Amino acid sequence: MTRTSTRDRWLSRCRNRVVWIAALTAVMCASGAGTAVGKPRLAIVTPAPVTVRGAGFHRHESVRVRLLAPGVEMVRRLRATRAGRFSVSFAGVAPDRCAGYSIVATGASGSLVTLRWPVRRGCPPG
Repeated sequence: MTRTSTRDRWLSRCRNRVVWIAALTAVMCASGAGTAVGKPRLAIVTPAPVTVRGAGFHRHESVRVRLLAPGVEMVRRLRATRAGRFSVSFAGVAPDRCAGYSIVATGASGSLVTLRWPVRRGCPPG
């Protein structure tokens, strides 16, 4: 009968722990755990001039942001940050509160989100 030394048992346990940690890390990386990408979203920061903040895009993703209002179409191209965020302003555009407008952000990786600014109550029909 062979006896294993305390040192050999200790080394065996260390190897087993290293293997388990490596396997757990590989599973987490493969499942995408810890990525900052969520569902893309837009929010209006200021209505005049129109300033929009985006989040949930892929890191460093190229994004095209379009503002569509009656008689106005403006396009801005930018790159999201490492966290998948951006902020863009449409200087010189202050849409009428009765006109309504929409903002569409399209990412090069397929991210797409639309924000609609509706016509307000009390406005005459257009």
